[in-house]
Order: sequence, then C-alpha cells, then structure tokens
Amino acid sequence: MKLIKAEKLEWQVKGDQSEKKCRPIFCLGDNFYNLPITDPIWKDKLSCLDAGIYTCLEVIQKLNLENFAHDQFRLTISISEPFSYDGYHQEFCYKLVAAVINVAEVKQRLGWQAISKETENRKTMYVS
Repeated sequence: MKLIKAEKLEWQVKGDQSEKKCRPIFCLGDNFYNLPITDPIWKDKLSCLDAGIYTCLEVIQKLNLENFAHDQFRLTISISEPFSYDGYHQEFCYKLVAAVINVAEVKQRLGWQAISKETENRKTMYVS
C-alpha cells in the first residue's frame, strides 16, 4: 500500500442508478491513472452523483462535504488479489484505490487543529 497526493485529481462517475462505477482520474509523476475504488464509503458517496467527470471542488460542493478541502485529498493505492480471466492460466493483479482520505476533514474530526493551538500556547508560556 502507498498513500499518495495525486496531481490533477478528478472523479469519474459512469452508469445508471442501478450500477454506478466511480473512479478517480489523476496523474502521478509522468503517469496517468484511472483506477477502481474499493473504499465503500467513497463508492457510496460518489454513487449519489450523476454520470460525469467532477473536480474535487465540485464533489465537495455537490455532496455538501463539510470540512473538506479540494487540495487535501489523499489516495491509498493497493494491489488486488490475484485472479485469472476465463481461458487464461496466468493470474493478474491490478492497482486500485483502497481508501480516500481528505486531510482537512480528518484534522477537523480528530481535533488536531485544537491540539496544535494548545501546543503553541504551551510553547509561548515557556518562552515568556
């Protein structure tokens, strides 16, 4: 697994209400990626959107995601279980997005901003 900060991240939603497929589209270095998401929370969130391609800001606005920042998304990249296609004896593994994280939302939820202010206050008390 690897936690990455994707460049030029967008969200693609395909299909109808009965079977939507959602994928992040992004660059990392010189490579372009369009990977499936296995994160059940994000699959559920994105399936509320109509088919199309959305920027991070559009996803935040359309889904009313509080405390999210458009430039604070991180993706956990993993590898699928090995499997073989019909007629092939060789097994294959594929990259996928196992989790979607928004750093700003996590900081808010865990109260990290309050902790850092408290730590700053303690530093100020010792310096005075």
